[in-house]
Amino acid sequence: MEKIGCQSFDACYDMNGREASDTEPLVEALKKGSPRLQHFVYMSSAGVYKKSEQMPHKEGDEVDYSSRHKGKLETEEMLAKSGMPWTSIRPTYIYGAGNYNPLEQYFFERIEAGRPVCVPGDGKHLTGNAARRRRLGHVQDLAVAMANVMGRFESIGKVYNVQDDVAISFDGLVRACALAAGKEPSAVEIVHYDPKDFDFGKKKAFPMRPQHFWTDVELARHDLEWEPKFDTTRGLKDAYENDFVVKMKEGALSNDFECDDMVLSAVNQAAEAPVAEAAAAAAASAAAPAVADAAVEAEAPEPTDAEVSGASAPQDEMTEEEAQEEAAQEEQDPLDALIDAVFEEVIQ
Repeated sequence: MEKIGCQSFDACYDMNGREASDTEPLVEALKKGSPRLQHFVYMSSAGVYKKSEQMPHKEGDEVDYSSRHKGKLETEEMLAKSGMPWTSIRPTYIYGAGNYNPLEQYFFERIEAGRPVCVPGDGKHLTGNAARRRRLGHVQDLAVAMANVMGRFESIGKVYNVQDDVAISFDGLVRACALAAGKEPSAVEIVHYDPKDFDFGKKKAFPMRPQHFWTDVELARHDLEWEPKFDTTRGLKDAYENDFVVKMKEGALSNDFECDDMVLSAVNQAAEAPVAEAAAAAAASAAAPAVADAAVEAEAPEPTDAEVSGASAPQDEMTEEEAQEEAAQEEQDPLDALIDAVFEEVIQ
């Protein structure tokens, strides 16, 4: 900062400050060494806007001081009080060659590895704005917008949203990345999950917010005479060929699939549970008759000794009393015998 304070500058771009404490020393040094500074351009973020059901976010919308980008807000406020001729740019998701944030790299890594791509929610989170729908912002379009601030004094003290002209869902982005990588989009498996069901710790399981999120860029179009040139197809192809392939050849990819493995394990277990339950139900149904028979046998009373003795005796065996009665019946009277004999003679 001491060297900056000893030199004179016409303009300054702060691309690195995340907290007001990062940028304030730079501002003080410029005040000392560059009293005629014409413009201070600050890289902020559209992530400062408070979550809302009304879209798109416009520059005057309510902001969120509890967001992880609150430092950007505090820096904008510091600049407004500093007397510095400042302008702040609020991009959404920046992508393209040289991106320090592995946004498109997240998709390319999984597609190249032949892995499923895990997407939070139903994959249909989409952005749009009347006739123009947009989400991502290519780095070259962002650079042009920031360069166009120079010499436009009507932009001093203002913030500008910047992103491109394409609407795309999370699932659509997966397929667009597959196409950019020369793969068949329909061959890429997409696995959806509820991020509330997982504790990923400090790891970032997905590079984008699982919500609808986009901004209005009409103010930048008007004041900065700016127009985005990259659509998603062209932008992703540029990012793949001029950034991802280079990193892949250099062995500079992270290939960190830890969060994915957590999701895939849970999804597989959930898919296997109904099959296991159905198998258990079928086994129980098949075993039911045998179980019922065993239950009937278990409930039958034990036979008494008399019943056992009776059951073991032959069915045609008579009691002593019955035998005597039958013998008595077999003893015929002599007269009856004579009559029977005469009857037989007559018949003959």
